[in-house]
Parts: sequence; structure tokens; C-alpha cells
Amino acid sequence: MFRARRANLGIAVAACGLCAAPALGASGLGAGPAAAAAAAAAAGTVRVPSLLLATRHLESPATGGIVKVRFNVDNGSTCSLSSQPSVPGWARSFPCQHALVLREAVIPANNSPSPHRYVLWVSVSNAKATLRRGEVVEQAGVSLSTPVGNDVSYPQCGTTLPPHPAFGIVGVNGGLANDLNPCFGPSSSYPSYLNSELYWAVASAVGGTSQPKASLYVNTGDPGNVYDGTLIADWPSSGITPYGPCTTTTVTLPSGTSTVGQDSDACAWQFGYEKATQDVSWLSAAATAIDDQSPPVTVAGNAGSYPWWLDVETANTWQTETTMNVADLQGMIAGLNAAGASTVGAYSTASQWDAITSGSSSSSGSLDRIPNWIPGGQSLSEAQASCTQASFTGGSVSVTEWLSYSVDSDFAC
Repeated sequence: MFRARRANLGIAVAACGLCAAPALGASGLGAGPAAAAAAAAAAGTVRVPSLLLATRHLESPATGGIVKVRFNVDNGSTCSLSSQPSVPGWARSFPCQHALVLREAVIPANNSPSPHRYVLWVSVSNAKATLRRGEVVEQAGVSLSTPVGNDVSYPQCGTTLPPHPAFGIVGVNGGLANDLNPCFGPSSSYPSYLNSELYWAVASAVGGTSQPKASLYVNTGDPGNVYDGTLIADWPSSGITPYGPCTTTTVTLPSGTSTVGQDSDACAWQFGYEKATQDVSWLSAAATAIDDQSPPVTVAGNAGSYPWWLDVETANTWQTETTMNVADLQGMIAGLNAAGASTVGAYSTASQWDAITSGSSSSSGSLDRIPNWIPGGQSLSEAQASCTQASFTGGSVSVTEWLSYSVDSDFAC
């Protein structure tokens, strides 16, 4: 999926037992450099030695909780974290020349008769450093008051995934349309259901948005019968399609002459259909392998239990003849629909979608007006604003994405 650097963070809104704090300075805590830094931070990128990260106000009595924050620093030397009053384990210094920094503060419970307010700061030793605003990513162990989801796939295999996303979108494939994400379900490398990203989405998502708790996305591509001088082994040579029959032709390569499926709209449609059918079979196998381990949450293995997204990016292999690409994607939708999927959308940008398909119109058949999942934001606020972008298919913009530390985050429009 697309990777965009973050650049937005201000005073966060508290959730759960951590209540929203008044503006810094209202009770005198923000006087002097702190207030100046907070005012500068509101403008976005700041060139000051300190940056306000978060404030938290605890009533009395109140349980504490976890606050996770992140920020960007460029041209730094040493970053130092501080708080007012002291938060155990928070204060530390570390090298941060160019970094996207994630830090966790454990706010203690307030058992005193009066409220407590905590202020978290970062300062940089180099006065010319640029501190760019990031965001509070988690507090009190659950999601923020603005529910957000996450999407994961093979790059996150074996890592710690967000514990309580509003929704999860899981990649079935390992980067290509014809391979499997090794931690989609249990595998030889990741044998436990606890390592399964499919199980993570089904069991960990908490809901609260217009999106279902778990969705799936699949890689796409249209390699044709020969790519870079090599025969494509799974390119079809037969099949009855809306474009007529997929038939064969002969190609001559340095290795010899071979009979293969034609580079035609019909064979491209059949290729997409077969890839979708394979993805559905991988879902069924993953769910069975998970449920065979008797986890506390049962995972559905039928295609109709999830929305599906086609990941359509120019980084994959496509034909210059875009009608073949359109047929390929139509075949994927047909294969998913035949397996019971009722919702299929596209993850792409307008420029990439147009380059691959020449744009959507009523002549695009099943591609016309499918839902959009749009990447490219650098913060939650940018992702929210992306919901108003023009749809590249003419359908609704349903989900937007931005880079959130080691995994991508998603906003349900």
C-alpha cells in the first residue's frame, strides 16, 4: 500500500477515563516557553526547541491509562522527553536526527482529592531542528474518540498489530495477484491463529464506524501470456467469458515455441476470474485453519462475510492496451460475486486508476461506480478531508488512508 510521511499533531482529545484538558495556559501551566511552543505548534511545522505533544486531565478519583504519541523530527541531534508533573518512565533522551518517533506514556491513577493534569513535551538539542506535528495514536488502551481502522498485510507479518482498531482491512496476497500473504491465516512460518492477520481483524476490531469490522483486499495485475521474455504459467488458455472464448495462440521465445492463451480481453477476464477464485479459496483455507485451533472468536470463511477491495496500483504489471486491464478487473469482480461477495471496491488514486483503465464510465461495466478507498493522506485530518475528493470510479469514497507509524491507518467516510 502507499506510504506517506506523517505531518500533523496537536493537543489530543481524551477518551475513556482520561478526560479532555482545557487549553494549555488556562491554569498557568503553559506560561513562558511552553505557551510559546504550544502556540507555534498550532501552525503546523515549527522551528522551536520544544513541542507540546498532549495534555491529559484526570478527575478525582480516576484510573490512569496509556497515551501513545508520535512526531517527526528532521535535522535533530538528541530528543528529550519531559512531562509536568513527572510521569514514571517517560523522561528520557535518545538520538533523533531524522526520525518518526513513537513513544508511550503510562499515566498513573489519580487517587488524590483534587484533579491532576499531565503535560507531555519533546525538546530537541539542535535549535535548527524541525519538529513536525504527528498525533496521539492511542489512549487508555483503546481507540481515540475519532474511531480509525488499520490495514495490514505481509509487511506486518510477525509484528505487534494495533490492539483495538475500529476496523481492520487485511491483505490476502503477498504483493502479487498470484501469491499468498504468509500470515493471512496460520502457515508453517506463522502456525498459531494468534499470528493470523485475518484473525486479528475479526477478533480485535471494535466497530463504531460505517465500515464492517473486517474487510479484505487483494492484489491485482494483468501480466499477459509473456512477461519479460518468460511465459506466465497461470495465464489461461481456455474459458467462456463475456468477451467470448479465451483461445490459444503460439509464441516464439529463445527457449522455443509454445502454445499459450491469447493476449485478449477474453483471456484477461478469465485470468482475473481465476485469481479471485483462488483468493476465495485462500480465505476458506485460512478460516478453517484458524477455527481448527478453537480460538475464542470464530472466523467466517465464506466470501460474502466480508467486503473486498481490489488494490489497483501502477507498481504491478499491466498491459498498455487498457481494455485488457479493464477486462481483468471485471473478471475479478465476477469471480468474487460468484463466490458470494456483495461489495467490491477499488483501492487506488485517480491518476493510477486512469492510467490502468483509461478511467471509469458506463462502458466500464462492473467497474463503474464501485466504492473508492483513497490513500495519500499524511494525517487523520488529511484523511478526513480526502473523503470529499472526486471518486475515480464515480462511486462513493468510502475509506481513506494515511501512514500511521509501522502500519497504515484508515478513516471511514
